[in-house]
Amino acid sequence: MGTLTLKKLISCTFLSFVVIMFFISCQTKPKANVILFDGVDMNAWEAWTPQTGRIAPDSVYQVSDKMIRMVGTDNGGYLISKESFKNFELTLSYRWNLDAIKNKTHKLNSGVMYRVPEKAPDSWFPQGVQFQIKEGSTGDFILLKEATMKIKNKVYGPGKSVLVPCNKQYSGALGEWNQLRVVAVGGDIKQYVNGRLISEGSDCSVLSGHILLCYERSPIDFKDIILSKLD
Repeated sequence: MGTLTLKKLISCTFLSFVVIMFFISCQTKPKANVILFDGVDMNAWEAWTPQTGRIAPDSVYQVSDKMIRMVGTDNGGYLISKESFKNFELTLSYRWNLDAIKNKTHKLNSGVMYRVPEKAPDSWFPQGVQFQIKEGSTGDFILLKEATMKIKNKVYGPGKSVLVPCNKQYSGALGEWNQLRVVAVGGDIKQYVNGRLISEGSDCSVLSGHILLCYERSPIDFKDIILSKLD
């Protein structure tokens, strides 16, 4: 092959690569980041407890050392995002607050809920999907208040509370920070723990709604809560 022909081939190959990358970039819509917690305040949230109903977040939970610290002796509750989201990628970190745990008698339990419909009434577990955070089983799906989803070619739900175990564990030891990630686009949902895919489903019946950080009487800390809107 002559030098001139080789140069033309390389030039054409490079041009084709540039055209392909340009096409891909045009098909990928930009993401808009939403900082749900900046380490300073909980202005993006409201709080709810069974005793008080909706209430200011700082009257229930605390911000300390750039963390949201959920601890107390009441019957639990949650933080609920003021904004509602449809297609998104959510990342956050959590750890169990071992300093606040006294006389541990049960597995520590909490969760992150999402796609809680705007019109869903406040309740202990409103309609939506929960990314379960639990000692020994972090990553399970819990489908709440008639939500349904197809997982491994089987439709789960409807029901009051339908647990779909992930049968894997990638969370660290008690007291260590763990990163959770949720990617929800249309009816497809994927959940990750510390960078590893742990559960996924399709045809989810709830397609948009609020984000909830659940306090189920197990002291827990959250930080680095960032959501990217996916168009």
